[in-house]
Amino acid sequence: MHNKPVLNANACRYLVIAVLLPGLPTAVMADESRVERYADGAKKYLYSVDVDGKRHGDFNAFYPDGMRKGQARYVHGKLFGPIKGYHASGRIKLRATYREGLRTGKCQEFAEDGSPTKTSNYRDGKLHGAVQQFDGGRVVKDEIWLDGRLLIPRSPALISAELAAIAKMPVETVGDVPQVSAAIQAALRDPVKHRQREAALRVLMSYRFLCGVPYRDLALDHNYNAAAEATVQILSRLGRLTHTPENPGLPPTDYEFARDGAASCNIYRGGSMVGSVKCYMDDSDPTNIERLGHRRWCLNPAMQKTGFSGAKQFAAMWSMDGSRAKVPDYEFVAFPPPGLIPTSTFGSRYAWSVSLNPAKYEPPTLKAVGVQIWPAQLDLRAGTMQKAPQALKLDYFGVSETNHGIGNCIIFRPEDVNISANTGYWVEITGLKDTHGKAAKIEYFAGFFRL
Repeated sequence: MHNKPVLNANACRYLVIAVLLPGLPTAVMADESRVERYADGAKKYLYSVDVDGKRHGDFNAFYPDGMRKGQARYVHGKLFGPIKGYHASGRIKLRATYREGLRTGKCQEFAEDGSPTKTSNYRDGKLHGAVQQFDGGRVVKDEIWLDGRLLIPRSPALISAELAAIAKMPVETVGDVPQVSAAIQAALRDPVKHRQREAALRVLMSYRFLCGVPYRDLALDHNYNAAAEATVQILSRLGRLTHTPENPGLPPTDYEFARDGAASCNIYRGGSMVGSVKCYMDDSDPTNIERLGHRRWCLNPAMQKTGFSGAKQFAAMWSMDGSRAKVPDYEFVAFPPPGLIPTSTFGSRYAWSVSLNPAKYEPPTLKAVGVQIWPAQLDLRAGTMQKAPQALKLDYFGVSETNHGIGNCIIFRPEDVNISANTGYWVEITGLKDTHGKAAKIEYFAGFFRL
């Protein structure tokens, strides 16, 4: 008999690594090493495996010239602990941490010169918290994620910077000046009016930026400017707003041009072109709330050109442009959009709208769709959100299938909504179907800050 414990030959083949890495699950490391090589025989990966053939223990990756590419540790096939990646020069490229095969905590990425390119945070393998991307030391992306869901696409600082840039952005005017009346030609040549058109276009660009539709290449068009001017002139003669004006005594050719312009323009009672854009984005009066047509034309992703005019009593904006050759992919266009926008761009009595991409969703029906909106508090640093126990009542709810840029628009207006700095809301839309007939739901956070 033996009075001392004896390790058999098989047990002696393993080392207990829990002592070396406190906090890891109890595990044993096989002494069998594996080497994977490039086609020319150079070492590519060096690691050990357990009795089941799973990676277990130190793992090292190499560039073809032998420089280290990365190092990590596995426990029974799962990454566990800190990992590092390197540039071919040997400088650090990546630092991250894994637990049970899932990335957790802070992750840092670096350029060849050592400057940071991205920092992110994870929880249980999902992005959770702040994500920042850098270019030459400048923050170019600043997001907040919650359990793998993008909650805030842009920070207030990035939004403010881009709005300031749009305010100074040069405006292009394209196309040829059409053969129109002397009065319209004079208005087109007026430098004061042209500056007003440019200012109105920049306001439109700002709203489109906030709502995530193309804006930087938006241009004025000479023909659209002329049509808007003809619309303003005929409305001024009639003294009222109408998309179907009768002829107040214009020559037939001039009348037809003005009539077609009025049918294709957003129109506004008031002479300010800038003011007209802000009014189109409101669009929530009793005569417009059921469609929000002016707003939806302003936010049409396919728009690339427009035109403006304004006089003492009326203003007009060419709305029915769909000349953008390639429309970026999108799920929906909402106002207010997911994320954050300035308090100055939205009002407490504005209707909320969500226009669904018809390539991804079936047309919604009023009977099937449900909308709920809760006040919500968001901790930007921690990436946590708490919503109120009770949803707000809606004082308007409707669905518009009319084609105003995008059809399939869900319209709702909550009671007692507070549009002030540091307020936010969680929106849920149910009863939708995707184009494959599968049930779908839209959820997002919309919050407000002061510029």
